[in-house]
Amino acid sequence: AVAVSIWRAGGFSHGPYTRLIFSISAADILQSFAFIAGPFAPPASVPEAFWSIGNQATCSASGFALQFGGSIFAMNSAFLCFYYLCKIKYKMTAERFSAKFERKGYAFIITTNLIMALAGLGLGSINTSGLGRRYCT
Repeated sequence: AVAVSIWRAGGFSHGPYTRLIFSISAADILQSFAFIAGPFAPPASVPEAFWSIGNQATCSASGFALQFGGSIFAMNSAFLCFYYLCKIKYKMTAERFSAKFERKGYAFIITTNLIMALAGLGLGSINTSGLGRRYCT
């Protein structure tokens, strides 16, 4: 709901806080969809996954979304803490924070998490988990 309201209000020009909250919300939506699809995504041949109707591709997609969304969420939350550190302790303006850190921060967050998630796909490590094998992680 937060991401949609920021999108509709054209809030991207309202400063780094709004953009950070939007990116946290977007990552949360991605991770939530992965959690919702989680019980259905494992291959149908896995006996422990009672509701599984998927195959290895759906398992990989669900695991990718779970890993990518979850780690983007966590790193954006840390970036929001860094924003407030700069704003409160160092009395940095929003414009200065944007010019100095925002693009580099987003580039680092997206690149790092995309590499980690794609490495998981490429190495074949996104499979049904060992905990009852009911989710793809």
